[in-house]
Amino acid sequence: MALDRGLVVQADEMGFLELLGGKVQYHVPKWQRRYCWNAADVRRLVEDLVSIAAAANSKRAHYGGSLITFCPPGQPAGVPTTERVVDGQQRLTTVSLLLACVADQMDDGDQYGEWTREGIRDLLRNRKKRESGRLRKLRLQDGDEDEYVRILRGEPKGKGAVTKAWRVVRELVGDYGADTVMAGLERFRIVSLGVVENDDPQQIFESLNATGKALEESEKVKNWLLMGFSDAEQQELYEKYWLKIEKELKAQHSSKPVDLFLRDLMRWRTGTITAIHQTYDVFRRWARETEWDDQERRPKLFRELAHLARLYGMLTGTAGPHPEDAIESSLRHLRAMGLHTHRPFTLRLLHELSPADGDAISTVEQTGRIFETVATWITRLWLTDRTAGLNTAFARLAARGPVDREAYLDDWMRRIRKLGRQDVGVPSDEDLVRGIHTKHMYYGKQARLAVLYALMEDEDGDDAPSRAALWTERVMPYWLTDDWREMLGADAEEKHWAWRYRLANLVLVGSANDAPGEHQSFDVKKECYRRSPVSLTKRVAEQPSWDEATLVRRSSELAKRAVRVWPWEHGPADR
Repeated sequence: MALDRGLVVQADEMGFLELLGGKVQYHVPKWQRRYCWNAADVRRLVEDLVSIAAAANSKRAHYGGSLITFCPPGQPAGVPTTERVVDGQQRLTTVSLLLACVADQMDDGDQYGEWTREGIRDLLRNRKKRESGRLRKLRLQDGDEDEYVRILRGEPKGKGAVTKAWRVVRELVGDYGADTVMAGLERFRIVSLGVVENDDPQQIFESLNATGKALEESEKVKNWLLMGFSDAEQQELYEKYWLKIEKELKAQHSSKPVDLFLRDLMRWRTGTITAIHQTYDVFRRWARETEWDDQERRPKLFRELAHLARLYGMLTGTAGPHPEDAIESSLRHLRAMGLHTHRPFTLRLLHELSPADGDAISTVEQTGRIFETVATWITRLWLTDRTAGLNTAFARLAARGPVDREAYLDDWMRRIRKLGRQDVGVPSDEDLVRGIHTKHMYYGKQARLAVLYALMEDEDGDDAPSRAALWTERVMPYWLTDDWREMLGADAEEKHWAWRYRLANLVLVGSANDAPGEHQSFDVKKECYRRSPVSLTKRVAEQPSWDEATLVRRSSELAKRAVRVWPWEHGPADR
């Protein structure tokens, strides 16, 4: 079979167990994805095997897809051939787990067809009678490999997808019976396609990997970065850089954190709003345009990505806090707000402070002041209901040209001030006060908590209780009771609708002592609020009633404090 661009493929139709019986080792290379089948995927395969076993015509072939491999040239004779798996590793791994489970459940005298317990184990260990091959039939990637080896040893342990699949397989084999599963596997056939000549492994991967689950964007990027290197080089790059990226972003069992990192990196580098599903294409185009696609430069690109992933992990908190308090204090607030649009820009700021080559163009004090500005900017926008358009604003700001090293802070502040003529510009004090008086906080639980946390800590300082122990409660409840109608007086329903979602009607509570329950009367609530360690909450108990006039006064008090906590005239306030 000939494919595009001169690729030659040899196709064979064979039984799946026959496929595993040859003197060959299947190796999932580093540029491939990790094992990712979930319980539903595993169950679907096993149920297919059960239905195959129950089919009336035992001679009829039942096909389970294809296995696409290619064999690197120059392999020595006399040892099992190593075939790199391009497509089909999910089925190949799951069938191997099935076989291991069946063998574990068999006794010495048991036999299913021609299969004994030792015969199945020899198959998985790549051994034949009177031969002692040391290579297992299947080699997975590092994290998957460790779990798979433990399973073969009878010591399953781990939190990854392989161990999870093993647990599902064990349950299903117990439900349906090992004999039924083996009967289905003996009639399970596959089309094996072996690429025997190629000049572009990435093209093979992208053009032939058309079955199974779609690859995530970061998996495609990893594949592209590793392809073309020898096994030893792939192993070194993978262990030295890619595993570090996954660790810094806590992405060992999910690709999503790396997808988000790469998306925001591309927003910084291109100044455009890269959607998550476009990340790989944008990454490759950017790499070509900036000459990072040269294979000789890819190790340096790997190093740069690993370094940036650590900085990004400080933005998200997965890599721990930033070591500088001047930066971490603002980052803590930004994380609490739950608004992440700033990350293309703040990633650039951290890079300019701590580049991989060590040639910083900013100081901790300068970077800390700009982070303070970003925290003020985002908080004021949220409190004035003007966060639309921030994705574009931060991407474009991040992609702007070099900053004047000699006037770093002033240069960035000048660029931010220019946005004042747009909707995403930093709101004025008047806008902020108006927003606190009028904004209905239906949504944004994280953000409203973060705002109240910051106001609390501004007043209580070191005496402020831990954020982790606090949550918000409405003083005037969501549903009016007779007590509350009487307190609000005339037009109670209208006043209730106007104020129940505003900042002035929210307090921080955190224990049985100061969380009386939302629908209690104000007199009951006051007794609880008096015991609160939060001054903002304790002062609510000083009010004789909780009517519209009280809410207006509290709104003004919170607005004055917000103007002080998040100051903005023409730039960050001098400290």
